[in-house]
Order: sequence, then C-alpha cells, then structure tokens
Amino acid sequence: MNDFFGIFDIFVLGFGAYFFFIFFQTKFLGKPLNVSNFMPTTMTMKSCKQPEAFTAFILPRLLIFSVFLILYGAVSLFQLVEAAWFYFLFLLLIVFYVITIRQSRRFWQ
Repeated sequence: MNDFFGIFDIFVLGFGAYFFFIFFQTKFLGKPLNVSNFMPTTMTMKSCKQPEAFTAFILPRLLIFSVFLILYGAVSLFQLVEAAWFYFLFLLLIVFYVITIRQSRRFWQ
C-alpha cells in the first residue's frame, strides 16, 4: 500500500460510510437532510422551495454515491483490483456527483 493512496482510500471509505449514514438517517429514521453535509454550497433546506421533492431526488443518488465510494475505498485500500479502469470508475463517480449537484439547484430557484 502506497502511503498517500492508502490515506486517500481511507478518506474515500470514510466519506462513503458517512454518506450512507446520512442516507440511512433520512430514509429510515426520518431525520431531515442537512444540505451542507454533502453539497459544497451555502444553500440550506430552509431556503429550499421544494424540500420534499429535493429529498426524493437526492436520496437514491446519495445511496448510489455512498455505495460506490465504500466499494472503491475498500477495493483500492486492500488492492483487490489493480487496473486502470478502476480509477476511471472513480472519475465517473466524481462526474456523477457534479451532475447531481448541478441538477439539484433547480429546487432553490
């Protein structure tokens, strides 16, 4: 395990677990979303015009993102796969996150 990439993989795994925790709390415990936990923005749920629609929009994407982050972090940390396509998958995951953030802005307009 390379030191830098090992630390990076631990952070990715931790963020995946944290995002899954947010999903679990919102979906099964009914806790309201805190947008600042996963969106790099100054928007809040109080200023959201359609909070229920936003929650329905973001929860499946948050689940997908968290599961892929957990898988990527675990597989990369334990070096279960050594292929360039795995890093390409991580890049696609980042693109998916950026697209989701941009699409979610419509709930504040």
